[in-house]
Amino acid sequence: MEVTQLTLKLIILLVPGGILSLIIETLTIHHKSWSPFRFISYSILSGSICYLILQLIWNCLEWGLLETWGNISTDSNIPFKEVAWASLIGILAGIVISGIIQHKLLFKLAQKLKISSKYGDDSLYLHFLNSKEIDEIYVRDLKNKLTYHGIIESYSEQEKEKEIVLRNVTVYRYDDSTKLYDVPRLYLNFNQEEIKIESIIKKEKK
Repeated sequence: MEVTQLTLKLIILLVPGGILSLIIETLTIHHKSWSPFRFISYSILSGSICYLILQLIWNCLEWGLLETWGNISTDSNIPFKEVAWASLIGILAGIVISGIIQHKLLFKLAQKLKISSKYGDDSLYLHFLNSKEIDEIYVRDLKNKLTYHGIIESYSEQEKEKEIVLRNVTVYRYDDSTKLYDVPRLYLNFNQEEIKIESIIKKEKK
């Protein structure tokens, strides 16, 4: 398929939005990976926001209208300088927005204002393990008849499987809680139906 100069130009102009979306998609925890359609849609929207922010900066400096606005539908030269500045804005915005999403600041504000009781977009599995009150857990492996007791180090979730890494792990027999062995670190990969997770609430220091 032949790529025209106009098509190539539009792709380059979308780079800032793609960078912003990629940073958010990479740094934040979410239940499902973004579909190609969702990623492209977010890139277009966030790219437009990057150029709007750049236009506000241009206005403050009294540098006039961005060349980007007048060149979108033409075969004229690509304003690489503006693309570079908008990409820098995309990087900074991606980091800031990722922090807002990761710490659920928008949802916390909505809860304080009694606008919504929603805790976030992640699953209950991620929400549960991400709680500051939870450190040590028991993972009951129903399939292999084992119990793992350890400290949460990291975790993730895909559409069909879940992963978790524990440290300072003690392994017990599930049926009678007989201790089997200790291991410094342990990686677990499982389906939802195969395990149960029980938490040990951290005690606050007096």
